[in-house]
Amino acid sequence: MKKYFLGLLSGIFLMISIPVFAETTMNIVAGFDKVKIMVDGNMTDIPTLLYEGRTYIQLRGVADIFGTEIDWDSNTYTAKLYSANGNNQQSPQPQPQPQPAEQVTLPVPETKEMPKVYKEGSTVEIGEATIKIIDTYRTEEVRESNGSGFLSQQGHEFYAIDMEILTDALPQTGRYWLSISFVDHIKTSDGIVYNQPSTLGGMAEIYPGSKTRVTVYISILKNEKISEIHISDGMRNTAIVNVE
Repeated sequence: MKKYFLGLLSGIFLMISIPVFAETTMNIVAGFDKVKIMVDGNMTDIPTLLYEGRTYIQLRGVADIFGTEIDWDSNTYTAKLYSANGNNQQSPQPQPQPQPAEQVTLPVPETKEMPKVYKEGSTVEIGEATIKIIDTYRTEEVRESNGSGFLSQQGHEFYAIDMEILTDALPQTGRYWLSISFVDHIKTSDGIVYNQPSTLGGMAEIYPGSKTRVTVYISILKNEKISEIHISDGMRNTAIVNVE
């Protein structure tokens, strides 16, 4: 039985109707054979042909039963079969090679040092400046040393900050600092911030190397409770003075 089945398979490849490579056509006389094909006890409907005493069966039908892939190369007139167990002779398709992940360098965020906190009356050293908050009070009228003065707007008053300032740093322009350069802003207990644009007084001149006592005035709403004074060295460095 095995020899007969192998003989059938050996004749499979002659079943395909193709031109002969010598560019001639050969006509044959064949008839349907009575031979039936049974696989694993199951009868198939694969047709068979009888030619010159040999039985030929359809290649496509046998390939489908045995789970064999079949491919036709029209350029070379070749029937290619690939076994179901994976040992086929197909040229492996090139697999895309994994690309290395692109390295992205993220900028390191600048670490800003938190300003130190001091009590009112403390001597604070910031950068090249030494500042002491001597006193704070409220007033509705401002009198500068040159005789000029200001009156508060309705519903507002001035928050006065008496300071003693000594700095060795040179200003970017001119020969002296203005006293408002050393107050960055003040903050209320409700989180409201009054910054330099609110300053109406405190234009005293401070020369490098000379300790100077000045008063800075900031216009605020009446009855606001001031909690912090943020002082500066005139550059980027700041410190916090808590107001009790």
